[in-house]
Amino acid sequence: MTVVTLPDLERNALASLAGPELKRRTVLAARVEHQWGHSARVAPGAIRSFPTRDGPSRVIKAKLVRGGQWIVLLLKDGTMCLQAATASAPCVVDHSFKARLESDVRITLSLSAGSPKETLVLLRTWMWDASRGSPSTAIAIYRVDTVKLCFRLLMEVTRYHSRAFDNSAVAEGNLWAFGWPQQGRQLLSVKNILWNKDDVEKEVVLDIGEPIHATLSILSETQILVTSCYKASLYEIPPLRPILLGQQSPVGPVYWDASSSRHERSLAMLTGTALRVFSQTSEHISMDSFLIRKYGAAEMEARPVLSDRQAIWSTDRKLFVCTFPMRSESDAGRLRLGGLEPGSEPRVAPVEMPAGSVDGQIQDLWWDEAAGRLCLLVEFQRPGSKVRGLKIVIIDTM
Repeated sequence: MTVVTLPDLERNALASLAGPELKRRTVLAARVEHQWGHSARVAPGAIRSFPTRDGPSRVIKAKLVRGGQWIVLLLKDGTMCLQAATASAPCVVDHSFKARLESDVRITLSLSAGSPKETLVLLRTWMWDASRGSPSTAIAIYRVDTVKLCFRLLMEVTRYHSRAFDNSAVAEGNLWAFGWPQQGRQLLSVKNILWNKDDVEKEVVLDIGEPIHATLSILSETQILVTSCYKASLYEIPPLRPILLGQQSPVGPVYWDASSSRHERSLAMLTGTALRVFSQTSEHISMDSFLIRKYGAAEMEARPVLSDRQAIWSTDRKLFVCTFPMRSESDAGRLRLGGLEPGSEPRVAPVEMPAGSVDGQIQDLWWDEAAGRLCLLVEFQRPGSKVRGLKIVIIDTM
């Protein structure tokens, strides 16, 4: 599940943008609109591809760092690599997370925006702890430094829980959260990210009273969304309190003050099979759902990506793009689904690729809105070999 808040910029928000910056955003949005706003044909010159390593240490995830100039690669053994989008080999290889892993564990990787406009890497893996007789989840959060070219470990933690896969983690801005079952309760912990060594660790723990086999999305410093297969719940985050040495944070109840903190912007939720738009105002709550692919196909496809302008997914080795319409009075680079102009609606278009560029299953995909760049991790048939390899495909829409 991917969730994004779709901002609603007022007209006076444009006054804060300088002329060159406003022009740059407008031109960029117009180019993306021209490329993805209808059935698109990608020119061969807009595509670059290069093979990646395979075997036991093969690449399983490829994500663009904000700005589209760098790619974070995750290998099956837990190794992370930082690679320029224009290069065919990584310039940074980090084994720090690999050293903590056992063999044959399941690893997930996600990228998010840190508060100082930096990119965060969240790694999460499930393992069985024989000494405790219970499953555990190892979590590590790194900062991607594209100036010094390194991964800087911000924090790492191991959480123990009663059921193997009923847990979820997310990092966004200055916060990270983890949900897990414990002794019949469903707990949700929210902590601050320790950017510096002298930062004080703070936490709040809530008993949300529902299964945590769901997706967590931090919408702001005060709101977190819990989305399961049957409902979406929006919670207010209470003030975080310092963690006392040797003590656990008390578990508090959920509280929600609708009069002081009502979420009134649109949310777009992209699951493996549907695009859902949740809108809440003082008068009513509504949710629209659009089917993008069948459940059976979604299990075999790459996780779809979502920005405040595009939704991109793959089905049967083909790419599809949903372009959200914009309001005429808004900044062309920041769009929303709510308050559409009469007759406007999201538009879904197939993307026609040059022959041979995507000739296998798409394993992973990532879209960078600011750069107008798409990154694919694609299977391909090696010449003279029965073994299929993996390659990275970079598509530029500019």
